[in-house]
Amino acid sequence: EWGRFDVVLAADCLFFRDFHEALLQLLPRLLRPPHGSVLLLQPRRGDSLELFLHKMTQRGELQLVAMDLDYCPEISEQRQKLSGMEGYNEDIHLPVLLHLQLQKK
Repeated sequence: EWGRFDVVLAADCLFFRDFHEALLQLLPRLLRPPHGSVLLLQPRRGDSLELFLHKMTQRGELQLVAMDLDYCPEISEQRQKLSGMEGYNEDIHLPVLLHLQLQKK
């Protein structure tokens, strides 16, 4: 049965751009109308995150409610410590918290 969940949690699932469309087809069908939400924790990974959000906007089934980098004090503290260190790259190591919701009709 579709539309059963108030909240869907997902992490690090936008790396492969070839799967964006499948994910954008699946997520709205998992959510319970009218206010089902997705919490997605995802590094930017080049333009992968922005490309996903662009495709999402074009489809019109989900909307971006919030995008947050400072969602957890411990993560923010580690970000400060690691910033500038060799091997640390926020683009691939820092997860962004996205809150997506079913588009209001």
